[in-house]
Amino acid sequence: SYLNDGSIWNVWIDMKNSFIQVRISNTLTRPTLASLSYTYDLAKQIGSRLEGYVGFGSSVGESFSVHEI
Repeated sequence: SYLNDGSIWNVWIDMKNSFIQVRISNTLTRPTLASLSYTYDLAKQIGSRLEGYVGFGSSVGESFSVHEI
């Protein structure tokens, strides 16, 4: 399956400390293994402000697609 095959895809984003894991599935079952894992120091980016805003973005170029969060 491909992400642009017309299926409904579900994404789980987990963050613990600075470790982020992303899981993707075209079912409602959360995969055991992450599709993508990386380390990102979000606290360093936010700094001493103790608050921040997080957003999601998506794009499909010239194609049409619906992204619901």
